[in-house]
Amino acid sequence: MMVKVMEADTDEVWTGLRFMAGNWVWVNGADMTFSDLPACPVPQQHCGAFSKKNTGTLATRGCLDKKNFLCYGPP
Repeated sequence: MMVKVMEADTDEVWTGLRFMAGNWVWVNGADMTFSDLPACPVPQQHCGAFSKKNTGTLATRGCLDKKNFLCYGPP
């Protein structure tokens, strides 16, 4: 997966992680394995992105930011 992140044209890549109804969820329904995400993210930062610089770490970002998207199938 990180190989694809490093190939992206943007510094960060959307992962399909969203904060909805008080919980972080993967849009493909996979189990949540990241525990370092804020329980209540700041307003307008309800999506998760991987960074090329901080590999393996998710950052919360505004869902309308333009970034490449990491595509993957169901869990």
